[in-house]
Amino acid sequence: MLLDQTHFGPAVARLAEAAAKISGQPPRFARDTIQHVTINQQFDCSLAREELGLVVTPVAETLRDAIQWFGDSGRIDSNDN
Repeated sequence: MLLDQTHFGPAVARLAEAAAKISGQPPRFARDTIQHVTINQQFDCSLAREELGLVVTPVAETLRDAIQWFGDSGRIDSNDN
């Protein structure tokens, strides 16, 4: 039986945590992190736009900037980009 979306993330996290115990390295995916990012959450930022002048950055640009920052800060190997 294939895992559905709600079970796949936690299963991967459990495997990563088990591998981390064996290797002595920190896990790449923790269960609480996976749970947080897989919850279907929707937010309305219209009030922040109106009152604070929030400018929403497009997802592609945000991801590009994040990858650049992680590489520059040494948190990922530049070969992972």
